[in-house]
Amino acid sequence: MMEELLEKSIKLAKKYHEGQFDKGGSPYIGHPLRVMECVETIEEKVLAVLHDVLEDCDVSRGQLIKEDIPEDLVAKLEILCKGKNEDYFDYIDRIKADKSTINVKLSDLKDNMNLDRLKEVTEKDRKRVEKYKKAESILLTYILVN
Repeated sequence: MMEELLEKSIKLAKKYHEGQFDKGGSPYIGHPLRVMECVETIEEKVLAVLHDVLEDCDVSRGQLIKEDIPEDLVAKLEILCKGKNEDYFDYIDRIKADKSTINVKLSDLKDNMNLDRLKEVTEKDRKRVEKYKKAESILLTYILVN
């Protein structure tokens, strides 16, 4: 059952991210697939491969539910989405709501901090990585303390 959900989620992510490219000019789907490869459970893999769909694609919560993504996982995907006007570190605090969202976000941060995929690294890229390192530290500290 969960394996089928993962297969469906990968297909949905490929469909929704079609035509999108990352900062390095590569097809965007590579990012959620890499994030998925770095988490362990099937639930985390489903969340990882779909983690940017609500935020970066023209997809609603209702559409994902119609696509048979369980409501509890859609709720976790919403946790993984930063609100447009939400402070980044308030968003990181929300991620702490669930172990699976923490693990997916840590994998997401790891992939986003890899500047090797960029043709040229700018000061803006370096500042973004510093912000991501701080977020990673916050989440890792939370795991250690709890």
